[in-house]
Amino acid sequence: MRAHTVQAPVPWMPSSTQDVLGVFGKRLTANLTETTTTMQSITGLSVALQANRAYAFRCVLYVNQTVAADGAQFDFDGGTATATTVRRHTLFFNGTGNLVAATAGTAGLADLSTDTVYASTAVTTDSESRTDGFILVNAAGTLIPRFSMEAVSTGVLTVYAGSYIVVWELP
Repeated sequence: MRAHTVQAPVPWMPSSTQDVLGVFGKRLTANLTETTTTMQSITGLSVALQANRAYAFRCVLYVNQTVAADGAQFDFDGGTATATTVRRHTLFFNGTGNLVAATAGTAGLADLSTDTVYASTAVTTDSESRTDGFILVNAAGTLIPRFSMEAVSTGVLTVYAGSYIVVWELP
């Protein structure tokens, strides 16, 4: 077991990366909206990863879609890091806290672009997309989640401020 020394206080700076015991992350400070099916990077949640390192991560996106038929989709292909292995599993909770979808995403592949798609009624209330994952980084770069609508009518998909990503470096 690795021993750590922490000097108090250790502030968690709003919207900034803070390395504390090998854990770092970011939170979104302003809402983002999307009205197309073109994936948009959530740049406020960009985290830097080093080459030849293994990481676990959790990304929580608080979202709302104004039109049920438009749905939502998410992936992690907004950054520049490349991976030899990616595993991720996503749970999607509706506004009343009920689990409405669960997906395995990519498992054991190097692909960060595989979309997690939530169709129709799952996204029409204030909802939560929670992804837990593992990434073995090949080339250093950034890990950035992306989002877009699944279909387009007249809806607006919002990712709310307070959404976050946390990353742990693994031995």
